[in-house]
Amino acid sequence: MIRRCAWVAVLWLWGLTAAASELDVVTAQLAQESIVTGQFTQQRRVASLPFPLVSSGEFVLQREQGLYWHVLTPAESELRIRDGQVQERIGGEASTWAAPPLGEQGNRMTARLLTDLLSGRFASLDGLFALTADTSDDGWRVRLVPRSEASAAYLHAISVSGGAHVDRVVLDHGAGETTTIRLDTAPARELTPRERDILGPP
Repeated sequence: MIRRCAWVAVLWLWGLTAAASELDVVTAQLAQESIVTGQFTQQRRVASLPFPLVSSGEFVLQREQGLYWHVLTPAESELRIRDGQVQERIGGEASTWAAPPLGEQGNRMTARLLTDLLSGRFASLDGLFALTADTSDDGWRVRLVPRSEASAAYLHAISVSGGAHVDRVVLDHGAGETTTIRLDTAPARELTPRERDILGPP
C-alpha cells in the first residue's frame, strides 16, 4: 500500500512538471511586445438560437496597462481595462465610462482573466484553473478548466491557441453554448493619442 501511494505521488508530481514544462514552451513562443493591436471577430452560439451571434471590431492590448476592446459591428460599444478595473461605454465619446454590474470582486477577476488570457500569462491563472498545454510545429494550445464548482457552473473550460500571439479563444459555457474569439494581430505600432487617453492613468 505504501509503495502504491508512493508511485501515485511520483506520477502526480511528474504530471505537474510536464504541464509546467509545456507552459514554459508556450511562453517562449509568445512575442513580448508591450503593445499588441489588431482586429477581432467574436461568435456566440446560444442553444436557443439557430444561428450564431457575430460581432467584430478592433483591440489594443497594452500588457502592463490594460485592454481596449472596441466593437464596431453590429452595434458600436467599447470596453476598457485599466488599473485592474473593467469599464464600458455605449454611445461613443459623448457617453461616459461606467463599471458593468459585476461587483468589485467580479470586476477585478474579469479584468485579470481577460488581460492574462490575451497576454498569454497562463501561469498566473493556475490558482483559478487547472492548466494543460500542448505544443507542435504549428503552434500551441492551452486548456483551462475552472477549479471551483461555482465557476464551473457557467464556464466549463477555456481553450486558447496561437503562435507568436494568441490567435483564438474558445469559452465552453456548457449545454452546447460557446463563445469563440478570433484575433488577427497587426504589425507592431505605437498607441494613437486617442488610445493613450483611453488606456492611460485614471
